[in-house]
Amino acid sequence: MPQLPHLVSIAALERAFDANDAPRTAELVLSALRQGKGDVMRSFTAHPFEDDWRDFATKAVRDYLQAAQGHVYVVGNPLQRDFLKVGKTGRTPEKRLAELNNEAVVGAFMLVASWEVLDRHYVEKAAHRALSCFARVKEFFQGHYEPVCAAVAKAVEEDRAVLARAGFR
Repeated sequence: MPQLPHLVSIAALERAFDANDAPRTAELVLSALRQGKGDVMRSFTAHPFEDDWRDFATKAVRDYLQAAQGHVYVVGNPLQRDFLKVGKTGRTPEKRLAELNNEAVVGAFMLVASWEVLDRHYVEKAAHRALSCFARVKEFFQGHYEPVCAAVAKAVEEDRAVLARAGFR
């Protein structure tokens, strides 16, 4: 059986498959795909249960992505110039914006940009990593909206490309 040249090992995938652990399987498969360390979906080609493995892994990832889909957004408050919140939501950005504006905040948040994504949890983290050069307080980044939105858009597009190459759209 081939070995994957990355942190996700065949043994870990086999254990998750044997335990019928769909969340762990999805986590391992997505991690391998995003690390760009090989085609994890073809890693069981010599395994006697290759078809079962591929069906299980595909369903596990699709189920995870169905639950994780949503939006990543950038909002700003005109009273806090160049201080932007980069967040995620499983609802619409407009509903999240309404929640933010109901909190005890001076001024009103405005939606700057939003992207529909398959995995809001991962993409938000990737966007935050891409924004590490900006001063930060929790989910708030100090910077002009153009470079902030460009960094978030790049994180969104990179994850879309990885998932599309693996057949998850």
